[in-house]
Amino acid sequence: MARLDFDKLNSEIRYLMFSVFQVEPGVLGDDREAAVKDARLFFEGLEDKGVVVRGIYDVAGLRADADFMIWTHAATIEELQAAYADFRRTTVLGQASAPIWSNSAVHRPAEFNKSHVPSFIAGEDPGDYICVYPFVRSYECTCSPTRSVARCSPITVWLLVRTRTFAPTRSRPSPWGTTSGFSRSKHPSSFVSSI
Repeated sequence: MARLDFDKLNSEIRYLMFSVFQVEPGVLGDDREAAVKDARLFFEGLEDKGVVVRGIYDVAGLRADADFMIWTHAATIEELQAAYADFRRTTVLGQASAPIWSNSAVHRPAEFNKSHVPSFIAGEDPGDYICVYPFVRSYECTCSPTRSVARCSPITVWLLVRTRTFAPTRSRPSPWGTTSGFSRSKHPSSFVSSI
């Protein structure tokens, strides 16, 4: 693996969006080939607009009201909002789906270990699964002097190790985590409708 330039990686601002949808029953019909082709073309075209589709996750059965989740990231939140709106407005799948939950985040460099960067920032290929912990630091850890805050780090390390135990990939959770769960990814280039 090539040596990473952590100063460069930590200087990048990346906004993320996680959007969960439910396909309206019966709207797509039995022949979904056209909807899949349309969605694939849409997701592949986002790269030209500065939006990276990190994964499309099958969340069926993980939430009673959801079928799939889209994870995107970009240099600005406006690019993500435009991609979200375009997906819902212009694609057959987007028009047949109801939004269930959506959240956005921004990647911030780790305070104490600048080499701790999420796999999507490090340029690693997406894995089959994502498992993100909702890391929330206590007031005492946040407002303490640096030497005291370092004592909070073992908790973070424990969460990372424990989380990696559940995720059979090299994907690393990050403090921006907004959800917890275990989802199978379908990369846009191999998008296959399971809905």
